[in-house]
Amino acid sequence: MPVITLLSFCMAALVMAVSAEPSAPAAIPAELQNTINSLASELMKQFKVPGISIAVVWDRELAWHAEFGVKSADKPDPVTQETVFEAASMTKLLATYAALKLAEQGRLNLDMPLWEYLGEPYIPGDEDHKLITARMVMTHVTGLPNWREGGWNTGAPLKLIFKPGEKYGYSGEGYLFFQRAMEKITGEGLDPYLKRTLMRPAGMSSSSLVWEERYAELAAAGHGGRGQVQADKPRYREANAAFSLFCAPCDYARFIVEILKTDRSGSHSLSASTIEEMLKPRLKFKEGESGVAEFRGLGWVVTPLESGNRISHGGSNGSGFQCWSEFYPHNGRGIVIMTNSGRGSEVYRKLLEEARGIMKGMK
Repeated sequence: MPVITLLSFCMAALVMAVSAEPSAPAAIPAELQNTINSLASELMKQFKVPGISIAVVWDRELAWHAEFGVKSADKPDPVTQETVFEAASMTKLLATYAALKLAEQGRLNLDMPLWEYLGEPYIPGDEDHKLITARMVMTHVTGLPNWREGGWNTGAPLKLIFKPGEKYGYSGEGYLFFQRAMEKITGEGLDPYLKRTLMRPAGMSSSSLVWEERYAELAAAGHGGRGQVQADKPRYREANAAFSLFCAPCDYARFIVEILKTDRSGSHSLSASTIEEMLKPRLKFKEGESGVAEFRGLGWVVTPLESGNRISHGGSNGSGFQCWSEFYPHNGRGIVIMTNSGRGSEVYRKLLEEARGIMKGMK
């Protein structure tokens, strides 16, 4: 059966799984549930997105989740709460959180050149790269490209495209440099370090920066713009702080809860003052929706609104996954949306258009 035909069949026959997190005391408004439930399947059909998984944070708790569609267009297996997606660039925020914890512990100076932690130049023969600090990485002013020509793991030479600190330029390579410095500081690979010091303590039991064998059953397949399954499912064997997180939306929502919670006493938790510093608008980098300015905090995008700041970050891997996360510190609400499609952003943007008024507290 052709992929698109099977996809249409699966869309028509899908079983929608909608449930509340059993241990969560919070309940989201029926209006928000109805908005998500009524729009999701319709938008999936419109944009040929096979599967979506959504988690909602309410009153600083994981309060609700919903799953729609199938993990792969060529199979009838439904998306469930346990389905793992590629979180793509949303990986960067876990690395940011862990780095800020190292800073609290006095092991990382955010304004010390990163190459000094390595003990040798990261880009031999380039003096300007010695200016790059952790703070520059987290605000994307390193001067490094998003990725070197041919990709990060090709061994191709890495070159600055502008002087560090001169202007904004989104960079995955910056986070990889950052990762190498963190690994030198901790004496541990990034994946085991994050699992031990952040992901597992925060309850992110399904998450990993490298492929795990259990994902053969749990992972969604990526899809192209016509709803076709991407030929090869990526199985990242090496952690990359910029994009390699495998994660279910409920797990990522638990990370957001970790940021929003008022109890900061956990050994893995950042202090309230560090959280405030992380989420402070620092560098205006573009005019967003309706002319609203968007700023870089440390890692996150900060959008000042009348009702309070919106904190957000998206992710898009060329393997056929697009995801989004956002939250509102002033009211403890947030949402995570993960899709297994290169057109997933078209779905989550329209969902957010309807849901944001409720999320930010204006409805």
